[in-house]
Amino acid sequence: MPPPDADRQSRRRHARVLAARFPDAGRARVAIEGLQSAGIDGDDITLLSPFPEKSHRSTHAADTRITRYLVRRIVVGFLAGIAAGVLLGAAMGVVLVAVTAPSEPVGEAVALAAVGIVIGAPLGAYIAFERAGTLSDAWSVTFDDLEPGATWIGVRTRDLDEHERARHALARQQPIEVRQL
Repeated sequence: MPPPDADRQSRRRHARVLAARFPDAGRARVAIEGLQSAGIDGDDITLLSPFPEKSHRSTHAADTRITRYLVRRIVVGFLAGIAAGVLLGAAMGVVLVAVTAPSEPVGEAVALAAVGIVIGAPLGAYIAFERAGTLSDAWSVTFDDLEPGATWIGVRTRDLDEHERARHALARQQPIEVRQL
């Protein structure tokens, strides 16, 4: 039986590339986000096709689309943070009122709900912003003016564990097909 280190080294030597086809750039973008959430390095994710046309107009349009995408995600995160803050603050207010029996119980519950909003809204916006984009160049390219139709992304994996993580992350995004290159 080979030593455990030999098995680990054998698993590391199996660098592979997975290619996945999605119906459009938007779905490919979500898959890239999913890959990064699964721990795949953004430098190992590439856009295989279609290729963008490089022009000033294309860059301006892509910047506008990225901005709209991020603002939409931040607003949703902001609103979710408000909702979570209200619920958590009100729940804490109810517990505080039950324990202390103050003369103005509604005021304390409302005050803690307001504190929840003040803390939850920016926290929700920050988390939404942080989760919205990735450091992968392939992600930002999906906002460029691409030919309509199927979009291929590639994922370079260095070992079998990373390969399986990437395969599972891609499967959760329901690609049209996945190939090993």
